Amino acid sequence: MVAIPSLLGIEPDGRPWAELWLGTHPGGPATLEGGDMHVLGHGAVMVGLGERSTPMGLENLARSLFTQGGATKIIA
Repeated sequence: MVAIPSLLGIEPDGRPWAELWLGTHPGGPATLEGGDMHVLGHGAVMVGLGERSTPMGLENLARSLFTQGGATKIIA
């Protein structure tokens, strides 16, 4: 991941960086409500979708968790 180091103006050093996007972006709203997420264990995370947690927010979360090895399965 080089997005966060790039935003901070520093060179990537190979360490993992966590990304959490809150709010909106040109592609639509990407929001997550903390109470809508539950770590089930064994690499599984359950996320509820609704008014405060959007599909785009879930996509961003899944991409980040899968890339960083934080989860292997997301149930929505």
